[in-house]
Amino acid sequence: MPSSRGRGRDEKSTSEMVAAAAAEFGSVDILVNNAGLMAEVVGKGGLTSMPLDLWNNTLAVNLTGPLLCTRAVVPYMKERGYGKIVNQSSSGAFMAAQAYGITKLGLVSMTVSLSRDLAPFGIRVNAIAPGMVNTEAGDIASPPELKEMVKDSIPFPFGEPEELIPGLLYLVSSGSDWVTGHTLNIDGGWVVRV
Repeated sequence: MPSSRGRGRDEKSTSEMVAAAAAEFGSVDILVNNAGLMAEVVGKGGLTSMPLDLWNNTLAVNLTGPLLCTRAVVPYMKERGYGKIVNQSSSGAFMAAQAYGITKLGLVSMTVSLSRDLAPFGIRVNAIAPGMVNTEAGDIASPPELKEMVKDSIPFPFGEPEELIPGLLYLVSSGSDWVTGHTLNIDGGWVVRV
């Protein structure tokens, strides 16, 4: 797949990226929208005081990017009558996580909306919602006091990146062909929804 760095927020470059992938692989059957902007927002104040440019940038990366990537792959998936789209949300979607959480909850809602829109074309749309995962980005974005608070509130320790893979593979496999519009929490039991 061609590098997507810096793409995903511009419709033309996103379409070009997907066209290049389709040319190389013959089609596009799977899309994983794995983008998230949090590090730049942490410490910039609450919603009433964070700079508007950071708000707009968070929306652009966390919501507009996945929408544009989805729009770009849908024609290829419709042509084949099959496709799998997985949006990476966050456990932060289900708690007061400021602009990041708002956009990640928006991604959950977008997942449901897209699942309804695209089901007639054989396209399934789901999401995963990771909790605290031991990554360099997570270390930058999460202050130590937040990590300590979270550590005390979840049944299992923080996850490792590879622990997200089985859930993701399930959602892109034929084994999940009857699953759409679902958000799979992979978070060590941090967020419990009934």
